Amino acid sequence: MAGESLGGSISVPLRGKGHYRIARRFVPAGTTLAGILWTLRNPNNSGMLVVVERANLRLVQLAAPTAAIEDQFNLTFARSYTVADTTGSVSIAPAAGQQKLRTNMGDATAEVRESNVAAGASGGTKTIDTDFMLVGGVFVSAAVAATGGFPAAEIFDYNPPVGNGEYPIVLDANEGILIRNANALGAASGIILYFELEWSEIAAYPGV
Repeated sequence: MAGESLGGSISVPLRGKGHYRIARRFVPAGTTLAGILWTLRNPNNSGMLVVVERANLRLVQLAAPTAAIEDQFNLTFARSYTVADTTGSVSIAPAAGQQKLRTNMGDATAEVRESNVAAGASGGTKTIDTDFMLVGGVFVSAAVAATGGFPAAEIFDYNPPVGNGEYPIVLDANEGILIRNANALGAASGIILYFELEWSEIAAYPGV
């Protein structure tokens, strides 16, 4: 979580409009193609920066896929993001008064969307960075063991140690991040995805 020093090694979250967190359980649609699963965009409705404090993606295999496959995922920066990817997606942005880490914080203004079609979210206007900021994959076996109790496989966990000097992803107006599956998941994916996202909205951030 982005923080400011109180002396020594102790830090607290940066003061601003508020801090927000959502967690999602996502069942891929049948014949899911490579595409955008989630988006976080700063429309700058309130003149705030959006600081990405955590993005965690995990996978659980519950059934056999169409064929054994490595499911690949990535997190990528989108710039000049002037129009949201509203086609094939639904808003999961926090409703008024919700998902705040403290009740007296202001309501979130960031746009958060989730794919609800096999082709993924689309229709936005943006320039996507060539390379990923995070990337990971999980091998999904053609057969599922008869006994259960398997933990979720972590694909990536973005949780920058800001207190140790690492700079986080800071989204200015009309900037965002995309969480995508890089390959088609097959007619039957056999998987469930768990996604956690945490961010803050602040007027200014230290640094460049």
